[in-house]
Amino acid sequence: MTNCNDCRLLLVDYERDELDPARDAAMHQHLQSCSACREQWEADIALVESLRSWSTPREFPTSILANVRQAMHAERPPTFMERLSAALRPAYAAPVAAALIAVVIYSGYHRMNQPQPTLTGIDFVREHLAQTASLPSSDRAWSTYVLTSANTANTPDASQSNR
Repeated sequence: MTNCNDCRLLLVDYERDELDPARDAAMHQHLQSCSACREQWEADIALVESLRSWSTPREFPTSILANVRQAMHAERPPTFMERLSAALRPAYAAPVAAALIAVVIYSGYHRMNQPQPTLTGIDFVREHLAQTASLPSSDRAWSTYVLTSANTANTPDASQSNR
């Protein structure tokens, strides 16, 4: 390894002893022969050491620890129903949402594919009854009067239109 760029890319791995033995030996030989790479390596080691010395482990204050423990013991544990509700919340939400989507899709599909109303003979009879129910009739066979088309010429509307 005579390339300084490759050497500088592998410096961190070399410092952590993460290189395979062949590359480790090549890095060691290059650092012995190249003063620029060796200076970079020494600067990296000095930086790591200064960071390690700066971040010394510190004791956690016991007063804070005691306050945290008191707060933990002061809270009541959740009830069985609260734990069950929290555990099943996602299990309820997904099926309910799927059911709502299915209902909306079904109702929209059902509305779009409803058969259109068709007129039957009874519909025409009912319309005829509705139109002729208000006409005066002295005939006792009123149903015959209503259902026969011959009697429609005797209606006041027909006689007025012939004038």
